[in-house]
Amino acid sequence: MVVSRLISDLLKKKDSFTVKDVIALTNLSQPYIHKIITGLIETGLIVKSGKGRSTVYSRPGSSIFKSIKKIKIRLTNKGLSESDILNDINNQSGVFKGIKENVKSIVDYAFTEMLNNAIEHSQSKNIIIDAENSNGIVRFDITDTGIGLFNNLIRKFHLNNILEAVQELLKGKKTTMPEAHSGEGIFFTSKSGDTFIIQSSEKKLFVNNLINDVSLGNSRIKKGTKITFTISSRSKKVLKDIFDEYTDEDFRFSKTKVHVKLYKYGSEFLSRSQARRILAGLEKFKTIIIDFKDIDEIGQAFSDEIFRIYKRAQPDKLIEFINANENIEFMIRRALVNDLWNKK
Repeated sequence: MVVSRLISDLLKKKDSFTVKDVIALTNLSQPYIHKIITGLIETGLIVKSGKGRSTVYSRPGSSIFKSIKKIKIRLTNKGLSESDILNDINNQSGVFKGIKENVKSIVDYAFTEMLNNAIEHSQSKNIIIDAENSNGIVRFDITDTGIGLFNNLIRKFHLNNILEAVQELLKGKKTTMPEAHSGEGIFFTSKSGDTFIIQSSEKKLFVNNLINDVSLGNSRIKKGTKITFTISSRSKKVLKDIFDEYTDEDFRFSKTKVHVKLYKYGSEFLSRSQARRILAGLEKFKTIIIDFKDIDEIGQAFSDEIFRIYKRAQPDKLIEFINANENIEFMIRRALVNDLWNKK
């Protein structure tokens, strides 16, 4: 209590203080001072900025903190509100300040959607937010130590592995809490930034909108989930345009894109069963875009299942394809011709 009062007195005299300032006045040990300061941070009475020897502490909203473009916050996941936390960051720092309105709108949307996922889905006791605005890039990380996003999907939907969890996640409208969520948050967040990364269960899903690519690799993150979002502070993207691209005239999320390369199992000659895996759950959408980027060839059965069998069973669906080479286009045309021939 004495140290807390001393810190309060320090902040009446100047904008910020360091651990050394407190030690010099009290002669108490550094670990003990750190313990007191950590408690004050958790209660929101002071905020931390800088790293290592450059670390300073100040009151929320102080002029020194508003100039800070990099923050790291550790939260106890109890009674949290993502909008309140965003407001606190905006009021207490400059990390999301000074960027164009269209970019700010995207960052606000992505941040609150991903933080809400961590709060409500992760079952994590703590959540760490790391955000930065420097060199023309706005970035935030949201990390939890909970059940793990991919594992949660596997358990809820009885999937076989992480690859299947990724496949379902990227389609959109997949949520483990359908009574409270639409499953749109991750889908639209992944489309709105320049890059979007999910790390969980030693796997990394990397969506790179700068080169229109998606990939799955390995990660060091074993427990919980780490989300990383980046966007250029000069980006011309507009959030409404992103929503409009995948919604219909009634503002319903009705279009999705499927990346075929994530369904390869050791061969580029894809089978009917792989096509069915791609099509699973797509009855929720009016328009389906099949992306053949990085695919050299497909099998007749695969093409037939999507462009003849499924289309006949779902005549109200519009199935489009992009990034198909001449070999793939030949197989698709063959399936479409067979469909027309069989209707005669």
